[in-house]
Amino acid sequence: MSGACFNRKEGEIKALPEFQHSSDKMKSNEKISSMENHLVGTHSSASNTGDLSRCLISFLYQLYTVSSEPTIDVINKAYQDFESFFYDDKFIKIDSTLLFNFQSSENEIDLGDGIKIVRNFNNQDPADYFGREKGYRVFSKSNFLISRIYETKKIVRNAIVNEAEENPLDKDQTTELIREQEAPSPELFDIVIKSLRILKASGVYRDNEISSELISYTPHGGTQISSAYHENIVMGKKLIFDTSDIKEFSSIYSYITANRDSRLAVAYRRLSSGMERRNFEDQLIDYMIGLETLFLPDGTAELSFRLSLRVAFILNDTSVERKETFEFLRNIYGIRSKIVHGKQYSLESEDVLKIEEFLRQSIKLWIIDKNNFLHKITVEGNTSDGKLNSIFFD
Repeated sequence: MSGACFNRKEGEIKALPEFQHSSDKMKSNEKISSMENHLVGTHSSASNTGDLSRCLISFLYQLYTVSSEPTIDVINKAYQDFESFFYDDKFIKIDSTLLFNFQSSENEIDLGDGIKIVRNFNNQDPADYFGREKGYRVFSKSNFLISRIYETKKIVRNAIVNEAEENPLDKDQTTELIREQEAPSPELFDIVIKSLRILKASGVYRDNEISSELISYTPHGGTQISSAYHENIVMGKKLIFDTSDIKEFSSIYSYITANRDSRLAVAYRRLSSGMERRNFEDQLIDYMIGLETLFLPDGTAELSFRLSLRVAFILNDTSVERKETFEFLRNIYGIRSKIVHGKQYSLESEDVLKIEEFLRQSIKLWIIDKNNFLHKITVEGNTSDGKLNSIFFD
């Protein structure tokens, strides 16, 4: 039955004895009737239940738009969802955003807490709904998305509020509700992207649009699309994700979400922002700041020498590799200084990619053992040199 056909049948439906009986049962139930003409939803969106007859019609409409001939199992599941709308104090919500420049043989990569990278079998871009053409997106689009299923607190408020009546939610309560129920999916999705960028060099990025849908029943069900003010389209190759990458990727994501190391946070943000830059000079500045944050926590003197020496020793095992890395970084640090001070310089794209990989390796090493990046260690009041200061003498 189509929506238009259903609307034409609405009068006949309401005249059915079964409909009237159900409507009366709802009105006689104090829990259900107390929600009549109330706004019910989350802090970001809510539906007006209207009168209970209207609410019942809405339920039937949603049921029959799913299937014109629903099975008994479909009807029972829909009814359970309808009933939970009145009795449960939580909603189940799913947020999702499209992935670009990503390819995997896995259909699902589970990161825990309801967050997954999943194959988008429908392969439908929300942007297509608005009829927008976005150039490079067409070529970088993948058939994967990041999704998050989670619970959010149900808010019930009277839809008919006297203007003289004070707002039942003061500022502190509103802030607490936002903190409690509106978990930041954009922030979590960005951590997924940062983790992928730490995992491998690529041009992986996510859509700036996030689709939010209440899985739980609401009288006016639907999908919301929210957008950031700008897009971070990254030019680059696809990230090819293999089964062998799952363990490392999961550990990177878990570490970033569980730890608030300010130095590491600066480093991986600089890696991520550098990958979004359009020119090599800006990329180099970002990557060098990331390396300085990790390797120079102890002051501002002899930056070039200490940075080059520490990176060379921490990331390499042989004297030949260490010497090569030391000389390369001393030269790059000189170029960085010339860029910052507006002087003439020569910079190759391969050099920038090499610095990017140094930063990526360093971040991974921190996640494995952050003690590699300590310059001083204090135990029971006694201070000694950490790895950054003692590595040359080990």
